[in-house]
Amino acid sequence: MIGIIPAAGKGVRFKELGKHYSKTILPYKEKPILIHQIEWLEQHGCNDIRVVLNHAEDTVKDIIAFYNKNVTICRQSSPNGLAGAVLSAAKIEDKDENVLVLLGDLVVQEQINQDMFGTSFISVKEVNDYSRWCMVETDADGYCNRFIDKPKDRPNTNLSVSGVYHFTNADKLFKMLSNQLSDDSYKIAGEFQLSTVLQWLSEEEYMCTINLQMIDFGTLEEYLENRSVKISRSFNDIYIDGPFITKSSEQEREKIIKECNWFMNLPDEIAVRTPRIFAKDLFAARTWYKMEKVKAPSVREIYLFLDSSEETWDTLFESMFAQLDVMKSYGHPNNFMKTVIDKTKSRVKDIEIPIENKLVNEFIEDFESAIISICPRPALMHGDYCFSNLLYDFNGNITMIDPRGELFGDHYYDVAKICHSILFDYDFVDAELYVKEGSTYRLYNKGKENIKKLFSEKINKYYSKDEQEYILLICASLFLSMIPLHSHNRNNQEIYYNIFKEIYLRVKDDF
Repeated sequence: MIGIIPAAGKGVRFKELGKHYSKTILPYKEKPILIHQIEWLEQHGCNDIRVVLNHAEDTVKDIIAFYNKNVTICRQSSPNGLAGAVLSAAKIEDKDENVLVLLGDLVVQEQINQDMFGTSFISVKEVNDYSRWCMVETDADGYCNRFIDKPKDRPNTNLSVSGVYHFTNADKLFKMLSNQLSDDSYKIAGEFQLSTVLQWLSEEEYMCTINLQMIDFGTLEEYLENRSVKISRSFNDIYIDGPFITKSSEQEREKIIKECNWFMNLPDEIAVRTPRIFAKDLFAARTWYKMEKVKAPSVREIYLFLDSSEETWDTLFESMFAQLDVMKSYGHPNNFMKTVIDKTKSRVKDIEIPIENKLVNEFIEDFESAIISICPRPALMHGDYCFSNLLYDFNGNITMIDPRGELFGDHYYDVAKICHSILFDYDFVDAELYVKEGSTYRLYNKGKENIKKLFSEKINKYYSKDEQEYILLICASLFLSMIPLHSHNRNNQEIYYNIFKEIYLRVKDDF
């Protein structure tokens, strides 16, 4: 059986991420979507798998080579629609082989009964928004008799084609597609759709429908929703109820208490930059607090997926530093950085991956010396001032969520949190937007070079060389101390250790 994956789309609905990567290679459960698809086709007997490309071909080819998959790359030279993509996979020698087509933005979660492959079929699902789909009408026995592609008026069916197609004769399929593409009158909304050939086939042979459980990654919103990335940490639960969010925990009650108290004790000038707290119970067995749900994306979402424009990021960085400057004005002497050293020493003992103990010990000594030699900057501190904990409304307003809990700490620590997000790709690793080969890894971080350059200019503007090196040491400590917290993902741990080494070795000689 021939397996075909049409993956030639430009991913315009994936915004910034889609400019640099084909959506079919984005990670899902630690593997690119495409690899899930290839393996599903292999499981169904496809010994000739063809991937149709047009956009970001090199990145797709790299992924296929990385996973050592034996597939054929076909090119859709003209973006003329799904029918054109499938026809681009045709070969002269194709005769009576079965063909199984799987759209490039789907992951199918169940197997098809082998008995089904004696007939042509399509997968279907029920939908309400009929105008977005190719709808299909069936007879009483479930066989297709009419296809209506993106109808303007509601059809007499709620079944849509969902993305898996099986044909019993490759030669017949490709001849029909060739006839369709030779006549522009068959275009629908300017493209050749597969529904035209589906209609022709259904008039010549029985074509049945099947229901398959699958995950659709057709848009950025669907990708983010379906990736199974948790919105809460392991020690707490999050409950969303309309305009409210409730955070609770039995396992780590003290952490919830510290977070709530941080919000409740802020000066007004800072409190307006956080969600409102409406209710709390800090004495219950399951400690909780209820806060406002802020309708703004996180800076992480903006950075990874939404906007890489210099205009947006110049305003965003200025807002970040202005907010930290206000918090610095409420500084109070404290020994926070000593607790950072103690935490780093403690967590190093829990690291289970191989590390260079001599190098780590040298780092801790240099870090301790730097804390003594650099004049501290006491500040009202968020403590986890990274991209995932900052919400931004695109009007210069930043809202802080998920604080560390200590009210007072060190200004440089919050700056280091921004650095570890922007300069050292923490968010790409934490979001598992990478693939790894041996001891090397590849991040999905194309298109961020100008943002990093802009941030470096801001750092040079606000901080001296000595301050910057101190901030980098704090960054190194962040990655080192994160390693035992990511025991669920050894890849993350190894990457964090490599980043720690990269940062420390950059500044080591000055100490």
